[in-house]
Amino acid sequence: MAKIKNSLVNVNPIRKLNKVLQLGNVQNNHPRVVTMYKNWTKIYRKFIHDRFRSASQGDGTWPSLSARTIARKKSALILIETRSLINAVDPELYNAPGSFARRNGNGLLVGYGGDIVHPTAAKNGRATSIAEVAEFHQAGSGKLPQRKIIVAPDRATIDLVAAEIGAATRDLIKEVGI
Repeated sequence: MAKIKNSLVNVNPIRKLNKVLQLGNVQNNHPRVVTMYKNWTKIYRKFIHDRFRSASQGDGTWPSLSARTIARKKSALILIETRSLINAVDPELYNAPGSFARRNGNGLLVGYGGDIVHPTAAKNGRATSIAEVAEFHQAGSGKLPQRKIIVAPDRATIDLVAAEIGAATRDLIKEVGI
């Protein structure tokens, strides 16, 4: 699970939003604020999903599969066998099995969570969750190479988040008449 920290973005839009919330006596659970955080989650998940899709196709972001693994899977696609990991970060599948997104102060925690068993683990009689499988790949260990799925957002993603915060702030200013 990765936290999108305020230090990664220009915090001025968040500060302005908080000031509008205070001045307008608007609660943090106002529908527009809730929508803003959902959109923020979608923006970040799109970044992660697009990166995952590209990396799984061998763009060099992740180490390639071994010849033995390719022969067993009959595919060179990386971390795609059951689609559980990529689906959990799909921005269009908001509550997909294994997905996790929660507000955390002025930021978000986005990644993998829950105890839903990964399909391959279930097929093999194990109780390893989708989140645990993601953690194994995120960290790597022994013969399992590290394949980071949850990473800091790029500049374009940060700018999209800032634009969403700005739009929410403008909407709230209009609504409360500040």
